[in-house]
Amino acid sequence: SGLSFVISVWGEPWGIRSLQRLLADAVKDSLSAGMQPKTFYSWLNGIMLYTGERGDKPNSFRRLVFIDTSRKDHEMAITAKGAQLLPVRGKSAMLFHLQQGRVLVFGKERLTQIEFAENRYRLDLGAIWRRGEGVFTNRQGMTLRELWQRSNNPKESKGRRGMFRTALHKKFALPLAAVIFALLGGLLSSYRSRSNFAVGLIIGVTIVGIYYFIMRSGELSAMQGKLTPWIAIWGPNILFFLITAALAIHRSRFSAG
Repeated sequence: SGLSFVISVWGEPWGIRSLQRLLADAVKDSLSAGMQPKTFYSWLNGIMLYTGERGDKPNSFRRLVFIDTSRKDHEMAITAKGAQLLPVRGKSAMLFHLQQGRVLVFGKERLTQIEFAENRYRLDLGAIWRRGEGVFTNRQGMTLRELWQRSNNPKESKGRRGMFRTALHKKFALPLAAVIFALLGGLLSSYRSRSNFAVGLIIGVTIVGIYYFIMRSGELSAMQGKLTPWIAIWGPNILFFLITAALAIHRSRFSAG
């Protein structure tokens, strides 16, 4: 339980952020080394890049089109007649020097257009990975402090605050479940006179499956605003603790009888 708590609170955010940074660096290195003219690139969800003919300078192109639809509050498009990829060391980012272009930002009910003669655009691949909701969600890479701040941020919608609160409660509820399962497993084994590994394994997997199903259902309900986050996450622990307590009382009476 203690080890699970350490992994959940510190290990999981560190691992996920390291993986996101590694993947972003791999994309950056791949593009920086092999950007080809007249090619569409769609290497990240919601990001598309088109490069035209090669220019006179290294890593330069006569046309560039960049489209970003990964953000939830707005979408953005950049067009430029000339572009050059500049080196950025130690960062999961790509820096473009642009000439004679236009920036279009599409909000909910508003279109903003900016024209420029020269400009620099920094594409932060690490931030794009963190905004994504792929195999690992953004919430899993957050620390306790970040989850607490986001869950109490009035600027966040009610649904998003609920998501951050459920993630915060899970950091504590899941490690504690190991203690409850250990006590429950000991009580169940005391009811059997003979040890049978296969039966015990089936019972254990079934109990964990039921626990996960209840917690996952509660988590989804909390994200939709149908259930209070702490009830959704701590409910399975409370339920199995009551079952364990009932079995302990029954076993003590059975032994006394």
